[in-house]
Amino acid sequence: MILNTVTFYLGQVVAQAKPSADQVESGFIYVIAAFTAVWLLIAAYLFWLQRRQESLRQEVEELRQEEAERQQAAGQAANYAGVEPGLEVPGQATTQTNLRG
Repeated sequence: MILNTVTFYLGQVVAQAKPSADQVESGFIYVIAAFTAVWLLIAAYLFWLQRRQESLRQEVEELRQEEAERQQAAGQAANYAGVEPGLEVPGQATTQTNLRG
């Protein structure tokens, strides 16, 4: 019973007359409007992504600068905490040997 109803309905849809030129043109306008809307959304999304990428790039650069400043401060503190790397201590050999001689 349901199959007959569905078949009848599909037959009615297929048997309809072809649309007029006005109907085609009005449908074409909707297609153009939808196409334009989709491209505008894509353009807006790409613009947002570009701004977000630039923001993240700036944040990474700031973090790199902060890390460089931290490393520089740690290096200066290490110079005051111990002996300088190039300083020779009297009474010690300047060459190093392994345990086997």
